[in-house]
Amino acid sequence: MKMPIASLASAFLIGFSGISWATEYENDDDDRSGHVPVVAHETFVLPSGESVDPTIVRTDLDYAAAMKRHHEGAVTMSTDYLEDARGTNPILRKLARAIIANQRFEIAVLDVVRQHVEKGPETVADLGAVRVVRREIGVDGLEHQWKFVKRRPPGLLDLALAPGLEPSERDVKFSKEMMLHHQMALDMTRAYNADPNATNLILKRLNLDIIVDQPNEIGFLQQIVERFPGDPDAVEIDRSIPGMDMPMDHGGGSMGGMDHGAQH
Repeated sequence: MKMPIASLASAFLIGFSGISWATEYENDDDDRSGHVPVVAHETFVLPSGESVDPTIVRTDLDYAAAMKRHHEGAVTMSTDYLEDARGTNPILRKLARAIIANQRFEIAVLDVVRQHVEKGPETVADLGAVRVVRREIGVDGLEHQWKFVKRRPPGLLDLALAPGLEPSERDVKFSKEMMLHHQMALDMTRAYNADPNATNLILKRLNLDIIVDQPNEIGFLQQIVERFPGDPDAVEIDRSIPGMDMPMDHGGGSMGGMDHGAQH
């Protein structure tokens, strides 16, 4: 007795739905931990003659490119602060080094996502009435292969242990700009996550780190600004911040306008 096409399709939906994994990379060392990076796939069951919506692929590529540019801007801002003779605040220097280390890792992950997504979908099985198609969406476990350990940024404990440390105008400028920069990253991640064409679980897991980490850093930077002995609203910030494509219309205004991050 032949299995009906609908039942066969259902079987493949169960067997191939979600993420499937295929080993592509092996660690060079003799690591016995079992953390072997693997290529992640998204799998579709499509009627014969239909293809994966190209908008899904384009959404991933556009987002990866935009977030990479945005992260590169944060790295530039942090490097500029560390290289500035006025950038002497030890707590902000610790934050700048953490941003550089952590966002360089995320930039590398975004590059890997792009390389795999660009390969396009491939047919796994052609059943006549339906096809099983999958596409590569990135690599899971790169932190193990690259031996990356997230660098801990400073927090409220660091501030508590330095009660007399007052920020300078340069510190406030860096803090205000990075707050806006982080807010834009949050807006970008939330927009991607809410997009029905955004289905890449590697990108969504990366976004989870951003959504968890960057509000904490914004709160920390706000504490830095509030320690300024002068008027922080009088400290001007750049009209064009690296990694934020649109010029800023805020001169040196109040940090109450955190919605600037949505203008991209």
